[in-house]
Amino acid sequence: MWHRFRDDYEPLSTKVSDIGRAVSREELQNLAKVAQENEMWEAVFYALVLAANTGLRGGEIKKLRIGAIDIERGCLVVRRNSSKTDAGARHVELNRDATLAALRLLSRACSLGSQNPEHFLLPKHLSRINYGPDAGKRGYDPTQHQNCWRKAWASLTKKAKLKDLRFHDLRHTFITHVIERGAPVALIQSLVGHVNARMVRHYTHITTGAARNAVEMLDSEPILEQLASKTAVQLELQFG
Repeated sequence: MWHRFRDDYEPLSTKVSDIGRAVSREELQNLAKVAQENEMWEAVFYALVLAANTGLRGGEIKKLRIGAIDIERGCLVVRRNSSKTDAGARHVELNRDATLAALRLLSRACSLGSQNPEHFLLPKHLSRINYGPDAGKRGYDPTQHQNCWRKAWASLTKKAKLKDLRFHDLRHTFITHVIERGAPVALIQSLVGHVNARMVRHYTHITTGAARNAVEMLDSEPILEQLASKTAVQLELQFG
């Protein structure tokens, strides 16, 4: 009987951990490679590329409207009504990967009937809805946004051997990667919206490791190389 109400089913809300798992860029590349094997994964594939390169939440991506994306300037706008908090309303810069993903989703949306700036980037698929006001309808409705990609995400991550990866973990992955490359936590907060105190403490710890790696890069061209060698010999004679 499940097929009769699965499209109208909404699970009870659960508390999602604010700190999740971070995957490597290599794992993301493999995930993208696998995603291209099945056209049914197209929407979630480009959504994951956006999330991994911007820190956008899944819900924010689902609620993006055509007019919120500016390909020419390489940015998009997250509106307050599509984010969890006031701080979530923000201007998001797009790198090359994110821009390409946005372009692909815009092209897909256009082919599915999203033409107006207020239409959704991920229009709702109506064909499998059997109950409610949309029962019996077919095709896509650009005035409603996609609500779920759970099945596609589960199939994709299983095929990519990342079975326990949550879509929300892509947000943590983005934050971790940019911090490891030297971005300060304060800047990250402006990029991804709200980051609570517990998350700040966690990412500050990551920043400490990044800072250590950064200063150790200077060891390739030491200033005190000769002195260091002499000191090492003296210490060896003294304590060796």
